[in-house]
Amino acid sequence: MNNRTVKGNWVLVVDDDKQFQKYTTDALVANGYHVQVAGDGVEGVKLAQQIPGLILLDIMMPGMDGYTVCSALKSEPLTSKIPIFIVSAHGFELNKKLAERCLADGYLVKPVATNSLLDTVSMFLLPFDLKEAVDLPLIPGLNDEETARFRNYVHKIRQDGLDSLTDRERNHLADLLKKTAAVQDLFLNDHIFDD
Repeated sequence: MNNRTVKGNWVLVVDDDKQFQKYTTDALVANGYHVQVAGDGVEGVKLAQQIPGLILLDIMMPGMDGYTVCSALKSEPLTSKIPIFIVSAHGFELNKKLAERCLADGYLVKPVATNSLLDTVSMFLLPFDLKEAVDLPLIPGLNDEETARFRNYVHKIRQDGLDSLTDRERNHLADLLKKTAAVQDLFLNDHIFDD
């Protein structure tokens, strides 16, 4: 992780599957997020002490399984508020109930579509380029009113944490993030072949 990473603004992927690690890291980094990877539960618990903004956690891992990791992190005051999504190749109801029991904040079934992954992450984190865009007079892809609302949401999150947003505000923020991402993609695609 580079020097721009600050508490709460990065994703911790805890999974022993190298392919999933690469897929997740590539997708998130390409969309402006910082990622750190732990290959097992024990390493995941250690890295979680650095307070990521979100943890994507596999169930079946050597050393310490995902349910045990989740329970441990949710019972510790320092890490209890970190959103944790269980990510598993099994979508069985029993697994989902166990995820709820260990206080996981959500459940994703592998293979995770890139859109689902990004939608989940965008509910909890802002890409770094958008965090920097907050200081621009107008955020790319947003009109004056949307820019003002975006800034208000970001300010509220910085002041009181993500839990201070209502579900409606979270959904609206996610829509605004998608709108800015779409404009950034369009801008990049329009300028890829400029020479």
